[in-house]
Amino acid sequence: MSSNPRSLGSGSVSTLEVLRQLGFAEDQSQQQRGLRCDFGSFTLWALHCTNKWFVPVVMVTGTLFNGRQIREVVEELPGQQEQTGDVEQRVGDERAEEEYERRTEGVPAEQAAAVAVEMSDDRRNEENRPPGSTD
Repeated sequence: MSSNPRSLGSGSVSTLEVLRQLGFAEDQSQQQRGLRCDFGSFTLWALHCTNKWFVPVVMVTGTLFNGRQIREVVEELPGQQEQTGDVEQRVGDERAEEEYERRTEGVPAEQAAAVAVEMSDDRRNEENRPPGSTD
């Protein structure tokens, strides 16, 4: 098994992969395929499913009985989690799109293309600038 939990794309961490690395193993005993981790008197199950808002999640459930009390664990974890750098990249892309739309509203195609080239050059220069330097 790989020690890298990134499995759903370059920008996401799979919750199921993280759980596997924490000791959860495949469990074929349920109707749907999921993961299981046995702690002796306590077992947790993790199942990839869709929540009531139709968002992919990992549902973690378990029941603990200590002889006198029963405790139930039900927790919803994200199915995958974006990495911070990817979120920052997406936000930057959205800002650039908004700026492009603002700067090119109502202008001819040639001018819009020139704005796109200028913005692309500016962004490339900014990305290639050493951290901490200002121009």
